[in-house]
Amino acid sequence: MDVVPRKKYCCKYPGCNNWYYINTPEGFVNKHFFVFPKDPTQHQQWRNICKISSKNSDFFRICEDHFDESAFVNEKKDRLNFRAVPLVPTEPSGIHLLEDLPHPDQQSKIDEDPSSSALSEENVNVVGSLSVVSGPL
Repeated sequence: MDVVPRKKYCCKYPGCNNWYYINTPEGFVNKHFFVFPKDPTQHQQWRNICKISSKNSDFFRICEDHFDESAFVNEKKDRLNFRAVPLVPTEPSGIHLLEDLPHPDQQSKIDEDPSSSALSEENVNVVGSLSVVSGPL
């Protein structure tokens, strides 16, 4: 009879989908997870890094993927240094937040020379209404 792995808890780091499983098949190795610190200042620092507003975060965990190598006591990555702090999340490359885009007033003006506009003397098909608009725009 096959043992079905069951999810026990997940990593609370932004964008992480790692879970700790119980009843795992032989040979499966879970990542190490670390409970948020009991020290109120350090606990708040972890919550801020993970963008967690909930006050019920005493049993939240973060997996080993979100700590620098220097944060671990040993190579097995099963213990953290006393003052270890998760890495600060970074934006994935190629993704820009709306507030990063320039305001329309700051964008360069479109050249208003009619000879440079491909639409100035052409018919334009209006998609969706099945009508045709003719003449200069």
